[in-house]
Formats: sequence, C-alpha cells, structure tokens
Amino acid sequence: MPVRVVSYNPDWEQWFRELREPILEKISDYIVDIVHVGSTSIDGMSAKPVIDIDILVDNWNNFQEIIKRLGELGYEHLGDLGIKEWRARE
Repeated sequence: MPVRVVSYNPDWEQWFRELREPILEKISDYIVDIVHVGSTSIDGMSAKPVIDIDILVDNWNNFQEIIKRLGELGYEHLGDLGIKEWRARE
C-alpha cells in the first residue's frame, strides 16, 4: 500500500482531542497522560493523515485492565510489534 502524505491540517489537533476524551474517561484511573505524538502533532508539518496517540502508563500491573477497557471502545490490542515494552492498538 502506498504511503500518503498530505499538507498540514489544522483540524488534526481537534481530532486528537476528540479521540482523547473517551479514552481518558475510560482509563483515567490507570494512566499518567494521553499525548498527541508523531508528525500530525507538529504545527505546519506535512504528514500521513493518521493521529498517533501515546498513553503513558506508570504501572504495568494495570495493563490488562487498560486493554480490556480500550477494547470496550473498539480498539484492538496488537501486541508489541517486536519492540520490548511497547504496545500498539488500532
């Protein structure tokens, strides 16, 4: 599949906030923060039109509960994709 890069879209920040809110409501008691990362988070930068989000967790003992709750929002756990202590969800 070809990679698509588009001009900066000022709506990306709002899209991140819209994605962040239900996640924060669902798992706020288990996390430190939810942050917008990647090229769409950089004002003025062209990027793949994909909003990348990092969820900062301070206690891995809660990780399975976080996976469960995010699953209730429709996110699918994809594992670490070969990177130790890193997880991906889509």
